[in-house]
Amino acid sequence: MQIVNQLDGLHKKYRQAMYLFAAPVVLLVIAYIGAPGMGAMAGTVVAVLMFAVPVGTIYASGRMSKINKEYQMIYKNAFVVSILNKTFSDVQVNWECGFTRQNVEQMGLLKLGNRFDSEDLIHGAYEGVSFDQADVTIKNVTGSGKNRHTTTYFKGRVFVFDLQKSDIRSVGIRSKNFQYYGNLNGFHHENVKLESEAFNREFKVLATYPVDAFYVLTPQTMECVTDLYRRAGNVALRYLGSKLYVAVNTTGNAFDGDIKKPFVYVDEINKIKNDCAVIMDIIHRLRITDAQ
Repeated sequence: MQIVNQLDGLHKKYRQAMYLFAAPVVLLVIAYIGAPGMGAMAGTVVAVLMFAVPVGTIYASGRMSKINKEYQMIYKNAFVVSILNKTFSDVQVNWECGFTRQNVEQMGLLKLGNRFDSEDLIHGAYEGVSFDQADVTIKNVTGSGKNRHTTTYFKGRVFVFDLQKSDIRSVGIRSKNFQYYGNLNGFHHENVKLESEAFNREFKVLATYPVDAFYVLTPQTMECVTDLYRRAGNVALRYLGSKLYVAVNTTGNAFDGDIKKPFVYVDEINKIKNDCAVIMDIIHRLRITDAQ
């Protein structure tokens, strides 16, 4: 209960900082509207507010970021770690770090821009299958000043599953609207058409040896990949040697609490369990245990 009260207190502080963020802007708008009735004072009031707006927003933004960081650390260490330990074995977490840019480049799943960020690295094992997962954000920034343009290449969860005894060479599967896909570096790949026309319409399959694609893409596997696609909007996988790499777009970071709304214990526990269930579902339905 003490931890819940801490989180509720941080939620209230965050909301206060949000009001502080908005207040100078609101006052500036009011000053502009009321300027004709202020006479000679109008210019001075507007000038003061124009100075206060950037100062106030920078201060409020920094405070909101600091409060949210404290909230996330308490939330993850108190609730997320507990559920991870109940669900998986050999759990190790590093909330500050994630995959490196070199890690993701080696996977060959994602096009790399010039801005890379990854955090919330989690290692564990489920039914004898070791895995790592982290949130990854990749952006490409071009131009500067008013001509600055940012394109988000990927924002979501990236998973690595250990296949151990697998002799699969390289097989890549991606949804066709996965716009910023990697190049499956390291091998020549052939396009593979499966017997399922429905799957062929939505996914592109590439394999160094087509027989490997037919081996891994069973009806159950295709159903799981399709479900991931329906939930996330974009999904990419690659079987490579003893590893299975999976990248799934998500609207927000996994295992993060939402400081913008009051903490509701049951809702938060269910959310964490749902984030865990994605890992369990992939292991069950992609026949990873069969490759051990």
